[in-house]
Amino acid sequence: LNIVLLLLLIIFILTLPDPYKTGTQIQNGAEKDKAPSDSILTFLQDNHVYALFSLSVIFIFFGHCIVNTYLPNVLAWFGKGTDFTGLVVGMAAFLELIPMMFYEQITTKISSLQLLYLSAIFFTIKLLTAAIAANAGWVVISQAMQILAYALFAMASIYFTNEAVKPHNRVMAQGLLVGANEAGFMIGGLVGGIVLDHANIKKLLWIGVAVSAIGSLLM
Repeated sequence: LNIVLLLLLIIFILTLPDPYKTGTQIQNGAEKDKAPSDSILTFLQDNHVYALFSLSVIFIFFGHCIVNTYLPNVLAWFGKGTDFTGLVVGMAAFLELIPMMFYEQITTKISSLQLLYLSAIFFTIKLLTAAIAANAGWVVISQAMQILAYALFAMASIYFTNEAVKPHNRVMAQGLLVGANEAGFMIGGLVGGIVLDHANIKKLLWIGVAVSAIGSLLM
């Protein structure tokens, strides 16, 4: 499995755009538009849609952290150990590569914004499936939804940012997106640890479902 994942990763890297050409295009674009980026406050005030999008990402990645960081706890609930957990994680990583490799072909049929909506829904469905799981098989199905959740989001969020934000603000917007991802993960990890000190993993998953659902609605 590790060898297969490595080969797929190499193929994925080889299909990426030429960084020299991309850098040249960006440099040429920057020369045409040398306007300084706005302050974060001004940017958020002038880009309500992107501000709401960033807020939704915090909620969604809170739930994403819960179901991924505490996956060993979820599987341990059904009597599964680290070997099984490793296989599930490997499967999810493998499935993530598929939308990333074919993203440009996918966007000829569906817009980046529509893909973001779809991924937001599947982030929550993924959590819900884990929360209602009756056995480890359900958890495997939950992790398989990574192909329509994080995998789509990772690419669509970048394309959406470039489409929705003015050129001179794109670097700041991407930084804001990364910050929202990290904030959601940090809060999710902190809350998850506190909850597990007082309750079981099932209750934590349901908290993740509720928070993720809010993020999906905000998206």
